[in-house]
Amino acid sequence: MGKPIPNRRHETDTLSGEVKTYFMTPEQIAALTPAKPVPRSQNKKQMVFAADTNEDRARRRKAPKPSKVTKDDYMALRAAGKSQMECVKALGITISSLRNYWFKRWRLNGFGVEGQAIAKYIKGERDDN
Repeated sequence: MGKPIPNRRHETDTLSGEVKTYFMTPEQIAALTPAKPVPRSQNKKQMVFAADTNEDRARRRKAPKPSKVTKDDYMALRAAGKSQMECVKALGITISSLRNYWFKRWRLNGFGVEGQAIAKYIKGERDDN
């Protein structure tokens, strides 16, 4: 059926059993086998915690990368008669990123919108998108 939901009342109602105290002699303690240390893995690096300063954060912060795909590059390829797959290979992106990301960004998603934009590009009209 699943795990029961914890309830503080049920947890405090049940008392634990009687506490037993053992007294051991030094010989009995010495007879106990000591716990073996956990072997350090060979492939894991040691964790080191250091203070995180503003300089460290600024050094790790990456500068935004310029977009490697522009609408003008894509439109020039399409106006030259290339297919979407040929444009994708030339621009170095995937077809899914073109259709799902770049078309939305350039407002080219929708039935026939890309064809109209290509026709405008060939005529010399420019969009600001």
